[in-house]
Amino acid sequence: MKVIESGKAGEYELELSDDPDDCVTVSVEKVPVFVSFSHLGNFAVVDPSIEEELCMGCRATLGVNKSGNICAIDKGTGSLSVTAVPELTLVATKIGTKLISDMDNMLEQEKLGKSIKTGFSRPF
Repeated sequence: MKVIESGKAGEYELELSDDPDDCVTVSVEKVPVFVSFSHLGNFAVVDPSIEEELCMGCRATLGVNKSGNICAIDKGTGSLSVTAVPELTLVATKIGTKLISDMDNMLEQEKLGKSIKTGFSRPF
């Protein structure tokens, strides 16, 4: 990648290589995945559909890193009970670490030339 002056004062352009092997690998070890919940009555729905979001009492999104640590919480509209927060934390940790592990495994297989075709909707 090169930074080139565009000819106008203070403006620059990026010149990117067309070669897919001409890249720098960025570490994603500490990057979280986000698990969203809609609270419907006494239940929390993971990754809610638009229909479920329309009748939710509260929305919460938790960021989980590879180590299983909660590193972000965004509580949207509505309120949660005191007992719901630890439950959501446990579920988000379980799902988040599983997602990261699955993505790491798929990337490792891809490096070895073994592509695995799969969808995102599979049971944990």
